[in-house]
Amino acid sequence: LIDRYNEVMRVVYINTGAWIFLGVVCALLIIGIVITYKVKRKIRDFSRQAFGTDNLLEGYKQTKESLAETPRSLHAMTNALLPAISRDFPEFDYAQFRQKAENMLRAYFNSIEAKNLRELEAVSATDSIKDKVQGIISDLASMNRTQHFDEVTIHKTELSNYETKKGYCVITLESAVGLYDFITDENGKVVGGDKSLKRQTVYSQELIYIQDPDKMQQAGFYSSISLSCPNCGAPIKKLGTKFCEYCGSGVKEINIRSWSFNDIKELNTQTKKYY
Repeated sequence: LIDRYNEVMRVVYINTGAWIFLGVVCALLIIGIVITYKVKRKIRDFSRQAFGTDNLLEGYKQTKESLAETPRSLHAMTNALLPAISRDFPEFDYAQFRQKAENMLRAYFNSIEAKNLRELEAVSATDSIKDKVQGIISDLASMNRTQHFDEVTIHKTELSNYETKKGYCVITLESAVGLYDFITDENGKVVGGDKSLKRQTVYSQELIYIQDPDKMQQAGFYSSISLSCPNCGAPIKKLGTKFCEYCGSGVKEINIRSWSFNDIKELNTQTKKYY
């Protein structure tokens, strides 16, 4: 009887343990289901509030596509700055220079993509801009890469700053630009950027009016116009220099008392550069 009792108790113990184990597993499954349901509901509620859709990934995709079509904002100061510019320079034609800025920007893109300066020369770009673009072209050529700027849209161009300094004045214009911007290798494979998604960014351009070169040099600002010898590339250390002191080549004098575009740069620093 004792042996029989022990056998029964052993079976009961085993069965009890099995039931307890099964109960724990079921409880964990229920807890997991409840937690999963709550997490999914929170994600769904967040997606509804943030994107207006139950699917978070679909909402993110829609938002990304929407941002790709939404022009970036500018530091638009045209209405505030134009009266001061017109007072100092009554002949300044803002509409004309805004159009010139947009033409210069398109020539900048096209010259980089074509890997030559013909379009910049056609819009009378200054040596400083041509030197900058030539540097980009050389970098791309050294890597057997091509920079593409497709379907460029210049949404808007505004004045963003106006400064009068010793010997010269600077007007800064900003343009909101939308474009497909990507890099391909020698086989046409995309190695940088996104060929399928439009990018929105902002480019700025400096418009300079030189009144007194001597004052610029005395104030130490002459380097801001980025002059260099067109033959050997050596820096021109003095405004008004007619010949390069290193190779003797003739140097084109910078325009005095006339507005000229001096620099182009992208302001969207969040964008990775591939060249």
